[in-house]
Amino acid sequence: MKKVGLILGLVAAGFAQKPPNGGVVADPAKDPPHYLVFFVSAEAYKNMPYGERLAYISGWLDGRMNAGMFGNKRTITALRDCMEGKTITQVVAIVDKYMANHPEDWHLAATRESDIALDESICPIPDVP
Repeated sequence: MKKVGLILGLVAAGFAQKPPNGGVVADPAKDPPHYLVFFVSAEAYKNMPYGERLAYISGWLDGRMNAGMFGNKRTITALRDCMEGKTITQVVAIVDKYMANHPEDWHLAATRESDIALDESICPIPDVP
């Protein structure tokens, strides 16, 4: 039993040393805490096949649309209002275009870049008071 605990501890320590995206972190001086460690960089997103990008954006958008249950209802209401009538293929095209035009940010979180893509195009997100 001690050996199993030791092995699990070593495995956990190995994972704890580096985020799954290869150790990339955002800039803590500029980005909110939820962007600091992430699983998918903008470059990894950009290199995904179309079907995977569609699935990624679908999951990201579902998460954003349901985040209101955790408190920020004003932002979520604005997002839901501006997304009315839009298709997921439109959203993927908007995010793809933004990322293609901003290679300087490919090392950052795909979620961050997706937020900015929508904010600067079809869904200006209000500042949180």
